[in-house]
Amino acid sequence: MEVIKAIIELLVGLVVFIIGMNMMSSGLKKSAGRNIKTLIKKLRNNRFANIGIGTLVTAIIQSSSATSVMVIGFINAGIMTIFQGLSIMLGAYIGTTMTGLIVSLSAFSFSSFLMVFAFIGFVLSFNKNQKIKHISEILIGFGILFFGLEAMSSAFQVEQIRNATVSFVSSVSFPL
Repeated sequence: MEVIKAIIELLVGLVVFIIGMNMMSSGLKKSAGRNIKTLIKKLRNNRFANIGIGTLVTAIIQSSSATSVMVIGFINAGIMTIFQGLSIMLGAYIGTTMTGLIVSLSAFSFSSFLMVFAFIGFVLSFNKNQKIKHISEILIGFGILFFGLEAMSSAFQVEQIRNATVSFVSSVSFPL
C-alpha cells in the first residue's frame, strides 16, 4: 500500500511541477513582453552576456528545462538567433550546476522555504495593477513548482520506488 501511495505522490508531484513551470513561464512572458525583445536584440552578438543571462534565469526559476523551453520558443518566434540560444542554454546548464551546489550545501529545506512565494503571489494576485498580477503569477508558479519538487522528493523516500528507479536508469543503454 505504501508503494501505491508513493507512486501517486510522485505522479501528482510531477503534474504540480509542470503546472508551476507553465504558470511561471507564462507570467514571465507577460511581465517582460516588449522588454525581453529589446534586451535580446541588444545582446545578439555578446555570447558572454547571453551565458550570464542563461545562468541568471535558470538560477531564478530553478529549471534549465523551463529556460530551454523559453529559448526554443524565442528562436521559433524569430526573436532570437540559434547562436544566441545556444549561448543562453550553456548558461542555463551552468546555472543548474550552481543551483544544485548551493542547495546541496544548504542546512535547511530550501524548497520548503521557497513555497512561501506561492502564498505571497496569491496575496498579490488581488491587486488591480496588471504588472503586479503578472509578478504574482510568476511567484505562484515558482512556489507551486517547488511544492511539486517536494512531493516528488518525498515519494523517493520509499525504498521500493528508489530501488526501482535506480534499476531502471542503470538498465537503459545509450548507443554512442
